[in-house]
Amino acid sequence: MGSNSGTWPRRILNPALILFMLGLSRAATPAVISGKVVDAGSGSGLVGAKVRITSNGDVVAEATTQGDGAFVFRGIASGWYQATARKDGYLDLASASAWSGHLSDTEVPATLELTLARACSISGQVRDANGKPLLGVKVVALARRFTSELPRTETIKEALTDDRGLYRLYGLTPGRYTVAVLPDAEPQSGAAFMPLYYPGVAEESRAEFLRLEAGEERDGADLSLIGSADGAIHGAVTGVPPDWGRSGIAVSLFLHDGRLIETIWMGKDGEFVFPGVPPASYQVVALGPIFGWGAEGPTATPGQAHEGSASVDVSHGGPTEARVELRALNAVQGKVVSACESLPHGAEAVLAPLEAVPASIPLRAPLAVSGFNFPGVPAAGYRLKLVGLPDDCYPREIRVGGEKTADGVIAISADTVVAVALAAAHGTISGAVSGPDGKAPALPLTVVAISTSELSLGLARVARTGAEGRFQFDRVPPGSYRVLAVNRIDSEDYLDPLFWDEHSAPRVTVPDDGSASLDLRISNDH
Repeated sequence: MGSNSGTWPRRILNPALILFMLGLSRAATPAVISGKVVDAGSGSGLVGAKVRITSNGDVVAEATTQGDGAFVFRGIASGWYQATARKDGYLDLASASAWSGHLSDTEVPATLELTLARACSISGQVRDANGKPLLGVKVVALARRFTSELPRTETIKEALTDDRGLYRLYGLTPGRYTVAVLPDAEPQSGAAFMPLYYPGVAEESRAEFLRLEAGEERDGADLSLIGSADGAIHGAVTGVPPDWGRSGIAVSLFLHDGRLIETIWMGKDGEFVFPGVPPASYQVVALGPIFGWGAEGPTATPGQAHEGSASVDVSHGGPTEARVELRALNAVQGKVVSACESLPHGAEAVLAPLEAVPASIPLRAPLAVSGFNFPGVPAAGYRLKLVGLPDDCYPREIRVGGEKTADGVIAISADTVVAVALAAAHGTISGAVSGPDGKAPALPLTVVAISTSELSLGLARVARTGAEGRFQFDRVPPGSYRVLAVNRIDSEDYLDPLFWDEHSAPRVTVPDDGSASLDLRISNDH
């Protein structure tokens, strides 16, 4: 009996592409690749979509879908290929809305399904506390994502308000979003304001999420900024090297969940003050010497960077003092031992801070078989993550000072050497899907598996059911997963952790190089 298998998705592609890896027969007989490009909202075929087959970046074949969305490629030699589909006005669904897998020597797919979604938008108006429209305010669309760090939302799109205070966030895939007004990373000259989430709350945990269907243009998501409070945070930065002179030092104020409130310059005597701060828990972060500003905030001079932070609780009844001591940043060197065939260009090592406040410098480094290097890391706790690995490659073990870490957690207090062992995955997840009547579905269904293990949290795989509703994921790394069968993927809801709880998706654990099995039943509302 044939089986279907999945592959890990990459980040959202731009322009919108639907990506899957297709393993063809090892036999010399030319293969036929056929399938259909469908609309995520209606499930109907999309005419005029461009489909391209590539191998190692080289274009092998191209075609345009017909009236029913069908495409066919004949005479394709055996090997590994990538298929992409695009159509004006449509987007992909994080690369997981396509069938993917490795086929046996005798197996030929009858139909592959590539899904594209019509773009959505959210629009509204931003006013100040007195009802006046605000010009040039940054508004962002946020979506919940799997992460063990705070905040647990990810910025998907951003826009600036016009002279009428109006904004429009467009090019969104179907899914659940909230909108927020967030302060800019550049130094502020006026009073700071708190982040504000739809429909008008200061805490992200209380934000309302809007469900966008394919092609929906949601209007009326208005926001009114919350006025400043009477509290204040003042203090001084110490530990500035004497040879720095008057080099610029940026001081940033973050909410306890890691959201930036304001960035200012340190005064000539090391002092700083943040006025109009409401009661809450904050983190004050100082960084210097500054030589530039990027999208994520201030950037320190390489080789000289110092950083310090202090936690502050502001309550009613006057100003709160904070003292921040600058310390030299640490070097983290990574050594990699890999049993994987190769590491693709674009693979990265990421140090994610365990505390809520994000680091003020980028903590991403290119990952290669020779290792990785972070030249400047603040003293703190981090979780090391490796992104962009091949489908069947995973971090089997991470060690610091000869000691194995738990879930990639690393405490950095000095220059540190990290040893990473990469292994090839050989596990499987298999099973069968039945309908409400207990019988195998008449048409192929989509099965989604998402990792809940810390080192691969939120990575999703997608497979299509075959004969008698059977499915199988091959080359699965060990760990915990949640699995769900749906008629088709019509949004990015599956990337939202709450989606899996809402559908009571079952859990399964794959042992090292072992197999796990489970049977699924699809309900009428899936």
